[in-house]
Amino acid sequence: YDLYRLKTFEEIKQLGIFEDDKKTIKIIEWPELLKDKINDKLEINFKYRENENERSVSFLGFGKWKDFKIDAI
Repeated sequence: YDLYRLKTFEEIKQLGIFEDDKKTIKIIEWPELLKDKINDKLEINFKYRENENERSVSFLGFGKWKDFKIDAI
């Protein structure tokens, strides 16, 4: 879900992000636009490296994801 262009919470709600489906993983770009914060989440951050064609990736878990380790995949 890309929330960047949405203007109201009603528009976000219509996407169905909050439907109770425990068998799916939801990827949300611009989650800071959500009114209610998500407790169980895994943040995936991409950063540009010195070479503009390279990125570094970091993971930060919260709630049930707090002990996530990339080598567990």
